[in-house]
Amino acid sequence: MSRAMYFVDETGVGQYNNLKEKGYFNSILSSSSVLSIQTDSIILVQNRFRYYGKQKIDRRSATITRSIITEGELIDIPRSENNSHGVLITNWKTIENKDLSNVSKKHLLRIGKPPFSKNLKMSFFLTWQGLMAI
Repeated sequence: MSRAMYFVDETGVGQYNNLKEKGYFNSILSSSSVLSIQTDSIILVQNRFRYYGKQKIDRRSATITRSIITEGELIDIPRSENNSHGVLITNWKTIENKDLSNVSKKHLLRIGKPPFSKNLKMSFFLTWQGLMAI
């Protein structure tokens, strides 16, 4: 993340710091969540842009899909070792960050005879996800 801060001005750094203070990044790491971003479109008019995309957060308990819309301005700056593109994002803000879906993952419980023992009349088997939820 520190390398990404070379591409934004104080508006982007401020949003990053707010998320960090709220524990967003620690929450993602501690829950072993997998995040992915899918770009829908980017509109660029002169030096202003608007980004439309979806964020998917895959957790053990649920999969959340969010709509993400951000906007800002692009300013040419001299290329450097830290910013090889020579572009700085300024006045960056999040326009929309809302949940589109929140699908719970059901923990399956399977009842039956275990395949490894004929002596037990009935056993309970939890799926790996069910076991992890305990």
